[in-house]
Amino acid sequence: MWKPPKFRKPPPVPVYEPTEEEFKDPLAFISSIRAEGERYGIVKIRPPPSFNPTFALDMEDFRFRPRRQRISELSACTRVRQNFLDKVSRFWEFQGIALKIPRVENELLCLFTFHDKVQKLGGFVKCSEDRKWGELALSLGFASKSGSASALRGHYERILYPFDVNRPILAEDLYLTKQNLSVNKGSFYNLPQVINQYLRNIQGDMEESKPETKIIGGVENKELAKLKLFGAGPKMQGLGISPTLEITDNGRAMRKRESTGKTDSPRKHADVTLRCEKCGAQCAMSDVVPKLFEVPKDKWHCWSCMKAFIPSLLKSEKFGFEQSEREYSLREFAERADEFKREYFGLPPHNIDIDRVEEEFWRLTDDIEGELTVEYGADIQALEKGSGFCSRFNPPGSLEDKHYKDHPWNLVNLPVAKKSVLQYIDGDISGVKVPWLYVGMCFSAFAWHTEDHWTYSINYHHFGEPKIWYAASRFAAEDLERVYRNEAKDLYNHNRDLMHHITTTLSPAVLLENNVEIYRAVQNPGEFIVTFPRGYHAGFNSGLNMNEAVNFCPPDWITIGRQALKNYRVVQRYNIFSQDELILKISQEAANNNSVEGSIVTLAHQDMKFMIEREVNERNQIMKLIRPKIAKTRLKNDTYCGICQTAVFCAYVVFDRRCNLKLESDEIYEVAEGFVDQGIEKGRDNLLCLLCAISKLETCDVKPQHVNLMVHWEISELEELTSRLKKTLADYEDWEVKIENFHEDNGTLEDFKELLEAGKYYDTTRMYQNVRQTVEEAEKARVLIEEVFNSNSRPILTHNDLSTLVDRIKTFPFTLEKTGMLTEQLRRANSILDELKYDDLNFKICENLINRERSLLFEIVDMRLIREMQKVIRWLPKLSSNYKGLDEAQKVLEEAYNMPGFEINNAFMQRLKRFEADLEQARRYNTQAQEYLNSTDHTNFVTIDCFVENMRFEGKAYDIVLMRQFSPQYCVDLSRERKASYAWKEKLEKYLVPAPDCDEPSLQTANKLLKLSEKLQLHPIEVGDLHERVERAEEWIEKLKKIFIKKGCAWSLKEVLLPRTPENASLTVKDIKERKKRNKSTDDDIDADDITDDMLIDRTARKGPCKLQAMEKQELEAIKNIRADNKKKLECENSTYCSCQRVAKSTMFPCDLCGEWYHTLCHRRSLQKVELCIRCVRSRRPNLNQVYPLLTELASIGLHFEESEYLQSLIERVISWQTNYKCLISNLSRNSERNLARATNLYLEGLLLEVSCDDQTFLYEAIKEKWPDMFMHEPPEGASICDETKTPNRKRRDKDADLPRRLQNPRKKNKGTRAQIEPESDNEDDDEDVEDDGPCAAGQCKRPDGNKVEWVYCERCAKWYHMFCLNVNPKDVRDDPDFVCSNCQIIHAAS
Repeated sequence: MWKPPKFRKPPPVPVYEPTEEEFKDPLAFISSIRAEGERYGIVKIRPPPSFNPTFALDMEDFRFRPRRQRISELSACTRVRQNFLDKVSRFWEFQGIALKIPRVENELLCLFTFHDKVQKLGGFVKCSEDRKWGELALSLGFASKSGSASALRGHYERILYPFDVNRPILAEDLYLTKQNLSVNKGSFYNLPQVINQYLRNIQGDMEESKPETKIIGGVENKELAKLKLFGAGPKMQGLGISPTLEITDNGRAMRKRESTGKTDSPRKHADVTLRCEKCGAQCAMSDVVPKLFEVPKDKWHCWSCMKAFIPSLLKSEKFGFEQSEREYSLREFAERADEFKREYFGLPPHNIDIDRVEEEFWRLTDDIEGELTVEYGADIQALEKGSGFCSRFNPPGSLEDKHYKDHPWNLVNLPVAKKSVLQYIDGDISGVKVPWLYVGMCFSAFAWHTEDHWTYSINYHHFGEPKIWYAASRFAAEDLERVYRNEAKDLYNHNRDLMHHITTTLSPAVLLENNVEIYRAVQNPGEFIVTFPRGYHAGFNSGLNMNEAVNFCPPDWITIGRQALKNYRVVQRYNIFSQDELILKISQEAANNNSVEGSIVTLAHQDMKFMIEREVNERNQIMKLIRPKIAKTRLKNDTYCGICQTAVFCAYVVFDRRCNLKLESDEIYEVAEGFVDQGIEKGRDNLLCLLCAISKLETCDVKPQHVNLMVHWEISELEELTSRLKKTLADYEDWEVKIENFHEDNGTLEDFKELLEAGKYYDTTRMYQNVRQTVEEAEKARVLIEEVFNSNSRPILTHNDLSTLVDRIKTFPFTLEKTGMLTEQLRRANSILDELKYDDLNFKICENLINRERSLLFEIVDMRLIREMQKVIRWLPKLSSNYKGLDEAQKVLEEAYNMPGFEINNAFMQRLKRFEADLEQARRYNTQAQEYLNSTDHTNFVTIDCFVENMRFEGKAYDIVLMRQFSPQYCVDLSRERKASYAWKEKLEKYLVPAPDCDEPSLQTANKLLKLSEKLQLHPIEVGDLHERVERAEEWIEKLKKIFIKKGCAWSLKEVLLPRTPENASLTVKDIKERKKRNKSTDDDIDADDITDDMLIDRTARKGPCKLQAMEKQELEAIKNIRADNKKKLECENSTYCSCQRVAKSTMFPCDLCGEWYHTLCHRRSLQKVELCIRCVRSRRPNLNQVYPLLTELASIGLHFEESEYLQSLIERVISWQTNYKCLISNLSRNSERNLARATNLYLEGLLLEVSCDDQTFLYEAIKEKWPDMFMHEPPEGASICDETKTPNRKRRDKDADLPRRLQNPRKKNKGTRAQIEPESDNEDDDEDVEDDGPCAAGQCKRPDGNKVEWVYCERCAKWYHMFCLNVNPKDVRDDPDFVCSNCQIIHAAS
């Protein structure tokens, strides 16, 4: 969305408070402030307290009809966007499609700004060819360059590009000159033939990389090549269909398809047929050129009907303010205005800060979606309604006050004052000679404009809230108009006199952003605002107020008025009055010895000479071009040129109707809406001023008899009047000659003052103003000279004031006393100041200069710099001092620039500049060093080394001194960090070497080195390499853990891979449970600061082959001992078994490795051929095939660690076992005790291995077949051995039970687990069963719920029941180890 610039408050205008004496003559006072006022465009005048006129009109009788203003339409920026959006919307509406404003990055896209920027980049095709969409996205303020670029291109192609193609007269790259349009009027509208020609060349164009230039009506048109993006049918080769489209004369599109032998999927909307709403012509949607982006939902029109629509699209809408339907009295409007402001701001109208109102007003003007409308009683004619001052125009019953009725500041009297030129205009022109009244409400506004004919204007605030004014002087007028043309180009193209409409404004922020000097004034009640010629001004009302304004013309306006007419001719602005007529009337009055102000006569005489010269030149040019018929005429009414609308008076040209004079489109004048009709009709087309007639005669072939030169004033008459006028100016010319020759007469100031007094009759002329100013300056200079040479004290001056005074005195046409002595004093002061600039200035010389300065007759402020120079000399050693950092050096530099002495002496300034350059160089080094330090990437030390070397040795050790002087923190840090990084690299090379008994470096040392690298800010590339190797090693270890270690395992990976120690082998089940609870990582988190070089040495104990063999023997012996102990328990009475350490009962099963017996109620059998208990199962016992890939991967890691060594030893142990197995199998045919012992040992060794392989199973089968009794276990007394084929008898629900299992974990639902009747199970798989719940085996399960749901297992039917469903007491169940349900009891009793 378009975002206007933020409002900025312009600087204020001057405010004048004239004295009672100055206030007596308005035009004289305004002439005295004219020089400054012209620089600002407007000034504010605050009258003396004695001026307090009462508002003369009655609040009820004064009635008016205000204008309605929609605030958002005032701004040129919003209106051009609204107009453009309206045109695009109407274009698509004519195509039957409702326009929807697209969004980009969740913001509405401003189509006008988007279209304008694309056109400035060369148009859609140019942007696409040059790939400018990303650049365009950034210029529009979007964050994502790549993401927004494609979206912008799609939106333009879909919405705006068809609009450009269909209105070529508006698209810059399709502009047809007016000459071609006038010659070939049918070229633009003959679009069917154009598109046929384009489509006949489609296939040829597909093979060419550069599109051909087409010709339309003799004009090159590159836009046809762009149409290929929107033509009907596939455009690319290989799509299967080659389209052919012909458009008939009536615009109906007929499409033919030629098969190419290939199939193609039907295009979207290919079968949709459109019917023209106007003529009924039908066309397939796929054949419409340019293509439509959706099916029209409303009325669609064909090309033929579009021909009548496009001209209305090109035509700009006229804009003006509507009159309100209601007529208000002043009291009624005041009530409405106060109520509006109260409701809008929610506060009493007079309690709202004016700055808040101002910011809100400009926000509203830039709000393109704003709907706020206010009313403004503007241009109310005092001629009809009366004036706020007492005047002859006021209706009966109005206030009468003789004093203010005749007061010179009464706006009714000011335009016709004695020294005003307007008094010689016949009739009362509203707004010019007669005031206009303005009744404003909050936010009502007037747009940027100049006064008619660039006259002066004055505005008086009668009562109410402040009016805010903004102004630009005539020196900034062209800059302001340039900004208007750029911001409102479309409006300017159709309204060249846009600046005179007073309907289009621009925010001060836009103008200030474009470097236009504007100023601001706040006009309060009782204050005047005066605008100067060609001073642009605009503003708005902060609330209810009443103002009155009128124009006036001092004599100096006459010259400016001629400049205004030149401008009016260009913009075709009609004239309010004829300046020629005005000047001629003034001249006739003066020539007839009537009383005319001398200054008016003087300037009128100069303007008469200009008129004569102009008339002679223009009439001579006409006579050279053609010999027209000359006729004498007498003008009775205002007559205007038919082209430029200039008022003609002395002579004009009338073309006969028979010559068929035709005006070009840019010459035709249209009266814009929004103006108050002043009864002035526009000029006739065949009546032209002399200048426009010359232009037409040069371009048109006209016969002499068809041209009439109508003469109102002959040249001779003008010359005669000028000569008569010159006689009346004899006194003024004599006075002017005396002024010019006064210097030669060697007169005095008193003589010059006498001349000033003699010329008071010409007080409004520039000559008189210059003489008066010279006298005032001379008086001030004389007073100062007297003060210097005749006073006991030394007056204080600046050197510049003294120099200016002496220079000004030299320009006086007279000589003042003691001027030579003043000049000598200035020379001595200059000598002192010049010596301050010497390179060898020192403290002693400064003392001498101070003594010389004291000898002067006045004290020059600049001489105080000598004291400053002494401070500088004392301060200079600081430039060579060493500083703790850049900030301290910057403070010293700022301190130096605050000392005025440096600006005087070039040598000192050069030293300061060199210090500043050194500081800037140190800052650049510091910034570069900071970038290196803040870099997150691993550093290439070659770049840093080069930077450090350049920093140290560049320019003959210059930078070493620079570093020592400023000590830039990041440079110091970089040097320190660089040393630390190199020290780390040395440690890497020193300690990360293969261990003595290993071919690879240690992982332990690598981790410690990485820990040390965390302290580095500069990370060498080797850190990344080392980190990658460590990560690979750790990933390998994690893979190994996943293969071997079960969740919640009591054993570490190291303990699993190594043979069991006797201590671990003898652990009880209770000990193993305790290990599970406290099993945590044993890795120590060592702080990097605690790592010493000695700690980097790898001291990992290496377990050689001999030691591992010993550990294997110890493990085997320990297992044999455990087996023997467990076998002895079978022979003893009351022995305890299992993890519960209870006597043998029910069904039990033995562990094949340790020989311990376990209750099936406590532990679940694995149903494997080999049964291992919880004490003997330490890992997942993966298959050997799962381990081999890890060994292969280990070779590429390049680091040594314990786990890899232990895995290798385990694999070697497995391989050794497989070798022994093969030997045993080969000798197993002999049934001997020796083979039995060997087989038993080998079988136990296989069970001790933490990996599984097929050979272990084969060995089990072989032993079982050879020695069947070896696996025939006798259970303890009182127990029976568990049958491997039956479900284990236990009081827990088994996974294979026929009861349904819940798919979700009950614990995740915050439900309690079931009560456990028997001792806690140690089997990990049982933990999962505890979490199951569901209906029990009872006939009618009651589905109990709660924190604990207790179950019981029937030993006979092998089914699970809720205790609640069986009405069983949990205590009774605990006392009964062989529980039988009630159903089984009934069946047993019956049997």
